[in-house]
Amino acid sequence: MKLSLQAVTKKAVEAYPITPRDEWVLNWPGQVVLASGIIHWTVDVTKVWNNSIYIYIYIYIYIYIYSVCVYVYVCVCVRVCTRV
Repeated sequence: MKLSLQAVTKKAVEAYPITPRDEWVLNWPGQVVLASGIIHWTVDVTKVWNNSIYIYIYIYIYIYIYSVCVYVYVCVCVRVCTRV
């Protein structure tokens, strides 16, 4: 039974991208639909995560560099102001 479910699930996963979802859901058993849907959801979320992580790293680095520049500017201003 496990092997037959595995084979059916494999076929359903392969059919998912090429079949309209409404038709795909009706063509496969419920357990297989749930498992295959979770597989494709995980793949999609992983793609989004991998693509967006670079944006968040860029934003973090930008904010860090900006805050360091502000800190240095304030330190220089304080030193200049205390000399007067």
